[in-house]
Amino acid sequence: MAQAQRRSEAQPSHEPIRIKRLSAEEIVDSPEGTTRIKKAINLFDYPKGTITYVVNGRTTKSVRYVKRQLSGKEITRLSIGNPDINGKRVIDITYE
Repeated sequence: MAQAQRRSEAQPSHEPIRIKRLSAEEIVDSPEGTTRIKKAINLFDYPKGTITYVVNGRTTKSVRYVKRQLSGKEITRLSIGNPDINGKRVIDITYE
């Protein structure tokens, strides 16, 4: 059954949604200067069994292990890979 009315605003494509989700910080320019606003990224919001974590070079699928390792640490590098043909992805995390 077709829609009777068209919606005035277009739905966002997948790319803006992906960028919004992955953006770790936002840079805002204002007359007072440039400000960086940090955002939170949920690394554990993926379906079970679809993620492989590489934490400081060590490979694991255990969310519990990753949470323990990152507790109180500062992440210096984060890479969230695109899903492969089977829907699995790699999240590479480096922390100090």
